[in-house]
Amino acid sequence: MTFPLKDFSVVFKNFINPDGTVSPSISFTSIGDFLFFSEDPDGLIATMRVHSFEDDEPCLLTALFPMSPAASRKACKSKRFPVKPKDIVSVKRLIDEVTGRSGETYSRFQVEVTRVG
Repeated sequence: MTFPLKDFSVVFKNFINPDGTVSPSISFTSIGDFLFFSEDPDGLIATMRVHSFEDDEPCLLTALFPMSPAASRKACKSKRFPVKPKDIVSVKRLIDEVTGRSGETYSRFQVEVTRVG
């Protein structure tokens, strides 16, 4: 495994249409081995490690859960997050590409979460 990990948008570029939709649908389970949450100006960010289908290459998927800054802060403090390690995460659409505080560039995705257990 190499570091830093590639962005989901790079590893899965062939699945992302020009309008941002992801097709065919891509879903992941058991994402808990590398799941971080942080506040974002547009909501709550969940960063998770997922693997490509072709060569099992790990990459980082950044999911944006739109909410107010206050709700995002509250979720982080209370550790009540919209996705849990065993949930099924389906990637729906590329929202945008942003540059983080430390200069890294990453893509934010809209996801759908299916609760398990």
